[in-house]
Amino acid sequence: MASALTKVTFTQSNTTNVYILSNFHTNFRVPHNDFFNYDEGNVNVSISHANSRDTTLGGISSQFGNILQLPFTAVQHMHSNNQDDTYTITPELPQQVFPNKILSFNLTFIQNVQNEVYLVSPSN
Repeated sequence: MASALTKVTFTQSNTTNVYILSNFHTNFRVPHNDFFNYDEGNVNVSISHANSRDTTLGGISSQFGNILQLPFTAVQHMHSNNQDDTYTITPELPQQVFPNKILSFNLTFIQNVQNEVYLVSPSN
């Protein structure tokens, strides 16, 4: 059975990020820090599809085609990667979390941080 592969490409000047999605994804969240080298201004996103025999890029059975081009204007965003000595989390976070289970932890900052802290959690 053939499955769809979707290629999503973001381009601004000489900066490009490419994502390959399989199994007919209907939602995709682009990792925020992947846009670190992008500036405010025009960005182009293109979306194209190909077939795969086994949902992998190795099983591709057609070329990517039917490209949809969508330009948009990027706005300013701020992002920074935390260093290990900036905070501590106790207890250590598990490698896996499960739906409908409570995850409790303490986050202690060793250095001063901005007034707002954002935690990103996966969605269903």
